[in-house]
Amino acid sequence: MIGKIPQEINQLQELESMDLSNNLFSGGIPLSMSSMNSLDALNWSYNNLSGPIPFAGHMSTFDDASTYYGNENLCGPPLPKKCDSPISNNVGDLRTGSPEVWQFWISAGLGFGIGFGGWYSVLTIKKKWNNAILKIMDFTVEILITRLQHLFPKRNRL
Repeated sequence: MIGKIPQEINQLQELESMDLSNNLFSGGIPLSMSSMNSLDALNWSYNNLSGPIPFAGHMSTFDDASTYYGNENLCGPPLPKKCDSPISNNVGDLRTGSPEVWQFWISAGLGFGIGFGGWYSVLTIKKKWNNAILKIMDFTVEILITRLQHLFPKRNRL
């Protein structure tokens, strides 16, 4: 067989054994496979697979490296080859991720905190702005409720 592994492979929920060794599969192993809980035996050896192994969920039970032999571009557990990309699809990525991952989340949190805190501070200090914004919000909610009532009129219940 040749080609990429479809993301929908996880729809084979009753599958117990999968031996797709010695084919020409390319691309990555879909993360969706981690939900295939009936799968007891798996063999991906000797294909052209690449990228991180989705070592999460039920896929973490396939910890024998021979399952993935012959795929020179696969990386991550259970293989000894580490992945180069800072973000992989492994569970625990946020706890053990690279500095770039942490920098992203810290900057996102600071940006949200400063933006929200700044807006809240302005509304607390400027009472006229606070009143104007609350009136606009009341008006908007009133229009929304009125339109929803027209879309979904009350039914007579017995």
